[in-house]
Amino acid sequence: MNCQTCKKELEKPYWISDMKFCETCYYAITKGKTGDMSDGYHTFNELYYHRMMLFSVICNTYKQKAWKSKLHHDGTMYPDYFIVGVTTDEGDYTYHYHKDHWDMFDVKELYKAPEWDGHKPEDITRLLSLVNNVDYKAKAKSFIGDRLQNFFCNGFFGSRTYDLEGAEITKIYEDEDDVIVIEVIKTDNKYEYGYFEDGWADWKCVYEHLEEWVNGTEQ
Repeated sequence: MNCQTCKKELEKPYWISDMKFCETCYYAITKGKTGDMSDGYHTFNELYYHRMMLFSVICNTYKQKAWKSKLHHDGTMYPDYFIVGVTTDEGDYTYHYHKDHWDMFDVKELYKAPEWDGHKPEDITRLLSLVNNVDYKAKAKSFIGDRLQNFFCNGFFGSRTYDLEGAEITKIYEDEDDVIVIEVIKTDNKYEYGYFEDGWADWKCVYEHLEEWVNGTEQ
């Protein structure tokens, strides 16, 4: 709504039926043209686009926690739309977008979306848990130089490896495919490499495993 007079009408504490709008603004409100309404700075369409851009940044930054799908959990979907979401420690948060924007979200595609967990608009605060001020990457790398204790038979190293007891962690890094790699040197001076990939390629996950391996508490 660009009309300043009608903007003032919206500020009144009345029901919309009691307000007085010009013909253009009244049509925008009553005929479903909400997307063209403006607060004098942005239209609803612009704000929805901005929201989509911001959510794509969140999903593409935390892509190991994000996903998209052309189907809901029950196999339904709105025509020409898809659902995209991010799974936080407090639960999921999702939006629907037109299929034209599918490629904006560089995240894993699921055949069907996870079952709706009941989240509502006010649960937007779940996204804050993505940035909980814990730098798990730095915490994981703090184990460089430490040795593996009571370590055996770990699938991250690609085989049933039984001779990693006492191996020193020499490098921890993320390769070009977003796989987190753990390099260790064994007591016989041979190197082994562990790989955290796909859903495991998460720095918090890496930190928690390293903590178990170094402290000898792996189950």
